[in-house]
Amino acid sequence: MACLGFAAIAAWERYNLPVGEMRSGPVPLCSSFQRNNCIIDGDTGRDQGEKWRLIAIDTPEISDPGCENERVIAIAARNRLRDLLVDGYRLRSSGRKDPHGRNLVDIELTDGRDVSRILLDEGLAQRWPNRGNIWCDRYTSNPVRKRG
Repeated sequence: MACLGFAAIAAWERYNLPVGEMRSGPVPLCSSFQRNNCIIDGDTGRDQGEKWRLIAIDTPEISDPGCENERVIAIAARNRLRDLLVDGYRLRSSGRKDPHGRNLVDIELTDGRDVSRILLDEGLAQRWPNRGNIWCDRYTSNPVRKRG
């Protein structure tokens, strides 16, 4: 009976976190052992076990890239997202879900910068919705811009 009580409290706390609560980093990459708070790719992750996706941007696909350039940029985008979240962040839900059931979110860093804007500015993301795979169609070399 005590186990049920602890499970009920844990479930209540999980679904009643304040919107926009500050989260601490670092955030590891998702794996078969790490699926609670983790980064899946450049625009997708998990928070408290729930999948989220950055709203309004799209990053290249890691799992099924259309070309080698897309794979390279996908890994760079995923690693950059992980690096950005090291010092903490605020996950802000839009209250909507995408067609795959992922929560659509914005992420703000502790210094107020928007993660989506950074990924766009560095050439690691494109706006969403978009007109297709720019990673293979447009670029012939790695478009990643130097951080300044």
